[in-house]
Amino acid sequence: MKPVSATLIALLCCAATSADQAATVGEILEATGVRGGLVVHLGCGEGKLTAALRVGESCLVHGLDASSENVDRARAHIRSLGLYGPVSVEHWQGDYLPYADNLVNLVVAESLGKLPMAEVMRVLVPLGLAYVKGTDGRWQKTAKSWPKEIDAWTHYQHGPDNNAVARDARVPLPQPLRDSAMSTARSTISNSRAIIGNTAERAPATAATAWLADPRQRGERVE
Repeated sequence: MKPVSATLIALLCCAATSADQAATVGEILEATGVRGGLVVHLGCGEGKLTAALRVGESCLVHGLDASSENVDRARAHIRSLGLYGPVSVEHWQGDYLPYADNLVNLVVAESLGKLPMAEVMRVLVPLGLAYVKGTDGRWQKTAKSWPKEIDAWTHYQHGPDNNAVARDARVPLPQPLRDSAMSTARSTISNSRAIIGNTAERAPATAATAWLADPRQRGERVE
């Protein structure tokens, strides 16, 4: 029996790892149904799963890891695939995620560590998903609920009445639009007053001009 070379063993290990990553990504996609948007991978390690999570052009993946060495390895791996840009990795540690509220579509983590689930829910969009592996090795899916103060559109024009006005209570009219509307209203009122005022001022002169234009008013004989 010929000895198995170290190179062959390494190739088999890489193939097995790739197969495991593909299986994991397949499970994640099947469980979550997420195919686009912003996907965050907490504890990205060497970046293999991070890179595999980009399943299409509509997907942007951001990996976070507390280890600088892991970040360097992950970046090297992602660059070797020509994916760096749509897939990126950043050093991060702490209990606060570097994202605005309601931004992330999917958070994947094998462990949250000290990060509270409330912080994960903060960054998720409404109906966004957190897919986290528990201490028992099982993945658990948690969805962010839809806020009551955000209206939902059931038709193209909001509702069956075709009135394209939502009943959102969370998002007010943007300030620039509000200022523009107020400015337009003030301008309209000002112009109306000017028109009324000018008409009133011109009325006597107009009447006098009409009187003088009538020859009968001037005592002239009309044939």
